[in-house]
Amino acid sequence: MSFLNKNEKNTIDLTENTVKQVAHATAGGIREIAEATQGKGEAVNLRVTKKLAEQFGNPAKETSTLILPADFGNLASSVA
Repeated sequence: MSFLNKNEKNTIDLTENTVKQVAHATAGGIREIAEATQGKGEAVNLRVTKKLAEQFGNPAKETSTLILPADFGNLASSVA
């Protein structure tokens, strides 16, 4: 016995397929980034650290709560 009608089942199927497609695309993107940055760890860390610092530049825009690492003065250690 099913509690869902055909329309609800179709909606669930579409949602599951969408989630799978997004996961597949994300995994592909991560693989491409990993391949492109192989051997360039220092440059990648610098870029991530820069973006992290930019995000902390104005935290009040997004939220009133901000959680910082214990050693925020050393951003590189936060992303290494």
